[in-house]
Amino acid sequence: MTQFSALAFATVFSFFSLPTQAALFTNPANLPSKNYDFIVIGARTAGSVVASRLSEDLTKKVLAMKLVLSNLNVEVPFFAPLSGRTAVDWNYMTVPQQGLNGRSITVPRGFVLGDSSAINFLEWTLGSQDYTLYPLSL
Repeated sequence: MTQFSALAFATVFSFFSLPTQAALFTNPANLPSKNYDFIVIGARTAGSVVASRLSEDLTKKVLAMKLVLSNLNVEVPFFAPLSGRTAVDWNYMTVPQQGLNGRSITVPRGFVLGDSSAINFLEWTLGSQDYTLYPLSL
């Protein structure tokens, strides 16, 4: 088996009212139920938020689905530079840039569970202090 599995598989999140009751399934046949009140296709950032909000109603069953590749060897932030232009990257390129003498550059975007956070050193930044102060100005 290669470092990055060439086979894509459906990663299925099942949200049952509370995050502590969520589960991860790699095979839809293993889902605990065949009936759901809501099915969210595309559990990236926005889809996960939608699924989480829908699951706040304890009477509803929510299923969030995401198609990703295997996360093998992307858990170690030190290996982030090795992730670009591989199966775990969407392999986006810019259009040729005039300021770069017509060259295109890569735009790494993760195609794994965790999206781009999984291939960017697990890095995050805080927004400007303006974001913190904005509610106080209302």
